[in-house]
Amino acid sequence: ARGLPPYRDLYVFTLSGLNEGAVLRSCMRLADGLRAWQRDSALRDAELQVLGPAAAPVLMVNKRYRYRITVLGKSGPALRNMVAYLLKTAQTDPLNRGVSVFADLNPME
Repeated sequence: ARGLPPYRDLYVFTLSGLNEGAVLRSCMRLADGLRAWQRDSALRDAELQVLGPAAAPVLMVNKRYRYRITVLGKSGPALRNMVAYLLKTAQTDPLNRGVSVFADLNPME
């Protein structure tokens, strides 16, 4: 169980929008960005695992499609800074127009 909280942090990125294709494309771009950061030397010590994208357990809520990416890693400033940077970048990227992006830290589902 050393791969889960409290030994490691679990981030769940959720993307939602009215157009399923747009949400899935945005999710794929975010997952590609996370995998690029995974190979970065500054985050090697974080031992990142990137899982997804995958449909949320309930795909559609309030006529909005939802997809998720799960990231496991050792807690630290490099990981938190990466998450903050990727959230800000995803929310301001014109290719993500109409897609909401947020992250939960160690969600209790």
